[in-house]
Amino acid sequence: MSGPEINLLPVEASDIPTLAKINDIGFADEAIDKLMFPKSDGGLLASHMLKIFSEDSTARFMKAVIDGQIVGFTQWHHYHDFPLPAEAEPLPNWGPDANGVLCDLYFGTMKKLRREHMAGKKCSGKYCTYAYR
Repeated sequence: MSGPEINLLPVEASDIPTLAKINDIGFADEAIDKLMFPKSDGGLLASHMLKIFSEDSTARFMKAVIDGQIVGFTQWHHYHDFPLPAEAEPLPNWGPDANGVLCDLYFGTMKKLRREHMAGKKCSGKYCTYAYR
């Protein structure tokens, strides 16, 4: 049985709002996300993702497209030309409706563990992969 053709394409800046919506849909039922982002509309995430897309030379985005519709995406960070930095990355502004303390604890812990295990090494790391249809 064959399904629809899935095309993997590079993300364009104009795709970012759609990716943020897919992210929100993908995590809508997750208890931790409901606690961290009780009123998320994807706007703050879209601006954060656009900043990464535009300014972070380690970031690579790909989108999955079926029948002209974006149905998923992935974001990877590649530290191949230079190692993962050892210094702490600043945490973003989570927005006025977010539980900032919980967001800092949750995401900050992940970043701390990544630094402890991978700092100074050439590596790649998947930030997220989501699909929706």
